[in-house]
Amino acid sequence: MPSASRASITGTAISDFTPTARLISRFRPNRYYIRKMQLYGIFTKDLPPHASIDPYATDQVYWGSLQFVP
Repeated sequence: MPSASRASITGTAISDFTPTARLISRFRPNRYYIRKMQLYGIFTKDLPPHASIDPYATDQVYWGSLQFVP
């Protein structure tokens, strides 16, 4: 867990609490999220089991796919 002062965790300075890149790089969305993104065509069906996934970029692509384009 990243080191943070007690004040930042309790909300006194909540903006001071930022996760480290190490913790973010280990995050992996659950299998249901991955399955839905494959169903919607955001991920390919043959996505490797341990592929690196950026959930922020994935959501940007997903929400962009829902925008109406005349």
